[in-house]
Amino acid sequence: MIESNVAAEPTSTAQVATDDTTLSKLHALIEVSRGKRTWPPESAKAAEEMMAAALLSPTSTQAELGNILSLAQDLPIPIVESLFEKHWQSLPADRKDQLVSELLKLTSEKSQTRQAAVADKVARTDRRSAAYILQGLISRGKKGKEEDFWPQLSKEKKELLRGRFGNKEWVYFDEPEEPLMRVLMAGFVEAMTEPDGGKAKKSQRPAYDFSRWALSNVKRISIDIADRELVTKKVKEIAKDFPQQWKTELAKLTAEVPSEMTRRLPSPSDVDQRGVSNLDNVAPDLDETRTTAQQVTTDALPDASTSEAPVPEAGTPDSAFEESFRSAVTALITRKQTEVKLRNSSVELLQNDVRYVTSEIELLEQMLQALENSEAGKDQLESELKQIRLKADGLRAAISRLEAELASTRKAQQTAEALSRSLAHEREEVQQALDEEKLAGASERRELEDEIERTAAVRLEGFKAQLARSLRPVFKNKRTTDDQEPSSRLSEFLRSWLGQVEAQLNQAGVDISKDA
Repeated sequence: MIESNVAAEPTSTAQVATDDTTLSKLHALIEVSRGKRTWPPESAKAAEEMMAAALLSPTSTQAELGNILSLAQDLPIPIVESLFEKHWQSLPADRKDQLVSELLKLTSEKSQTRQAAVADKVARTDRRSAAYILQGLISRGKKGKEEDFWPQLSKEKKELLRGRFGNKEWVYFDEPEEPLMRVLMAGFVEAMTEPDGGKAKKSQRPAYDFSRWALSNVKRISIDIADRELVTKKVKEIAKDFPQQWKTELAKLTAEVPSEMTRRLPSPSDVDQRGVSNLDNVAPDLDETRTTAQQVTTDALPDASTSEAPVPEAGTPDSAFEESFRSAVTALITRKQTEVKLRNSSVELLQNDVRYVTSEIELLEQMLQALENSEAGKDQLESELKQIRLKADGLRAAISRLEAELASTRKAQQTAEALSRSLAHEREEVQQALDEEKLAGASERRELEDEIERTAAVRLEGFKAQLARSLRPVFKNKRTTDDQEPSSRLSEFLRSWLGQVEAQLNQAGVDISKDA
């Protein structure tokens, strides 16, 4: 047996660790997706699967369920609706009670929309759980006394109830518990009869169904006549534009509503006040009894100092009997007067005791109220502490993830630095090779320029020699005319000679026909 227990312990620890890991992953997913108007489908699916695993796990404690529902405040409402709509029927009764209890401990504004969404989805299959959720939602923030019928609903909460339950017939609960039914009746009437601000109504049928439900159920719950009349008045106000047939049916239901004051159970303070008033009435009764006794005694047996009746002579039997009777009655009267005084003093003491006890009761009620307030504050602080712990877990997970990313980044940085050094070395080598190439190119360019100059000089010399060879016969022929006198023949010769020179120049590649 010991070995089996020891073997079972690691499994339980592993399961708890798995649950913690699931919560941490869910919190990290919420932190990553926080601020987004719409979640990606894969993120929404992952969040719903992780929450479903935690809700359906038989090892999840009530505190862990509270942590899960705290995280649900930051999830999109469609995810919460889908989660509870799919899995609520498969949960055992004790798990449903735990979820309802933890759900009602959440007090933020975001939690109200999630509570209404959960009640909306589970009401189709489990109206009782939905009714308890709505009872907590409607009663939260109530500033009046517990016996007050009307809750203190904000405008946002009225719009939330009207938007979720104003067009659904199945939500009209008929619970056997009268306190629960009182809260639902008051909350629904406050929300459903709120003026719509001129908004166009698509259909009057939901309002008519609600009116029938309200008038049918208000007659079976214990409320004051003023509250009952106010419910009837509000229902009549929303029914003023109904068809005549509907008005007739609602009028029949209104006639069935009792008009006398419904008797309420007395509270402890009422009992104390009635007890004090009853004790106050004891003293007048005793005084009246004492006065009546004195009057009867005085009328029957007048006192010797005031009586005018003749006193019998001493020694006679009648006189002795009368004296003994008078003394007995006088002693009886004295004793009764003493008893009355004692009772009056006792009544005064009882009144003082009642006043003292009443003050103690008021003090205890104040202490109880302060204790309840402190418990509520404690629950809120515990809820905030849970959220802080969950955020801390999420931050730890984020830190772990960032540490891994930091290590990867450092490794990539080291690789980049090594690559940078290698590239710098290669750059130096390339620069050196480029410099050498530039030097070699400059040397080759100088050699090429020298070669070009030499080639040009050679070609020029060759051109000069060729031109000299070509023009030498022409000029030699021209010298034959140097000693001749100017004549037309000489002119003709010079003209042909210049043509030959031009022809030789053109043949050598010198074109002198164009203008310079």
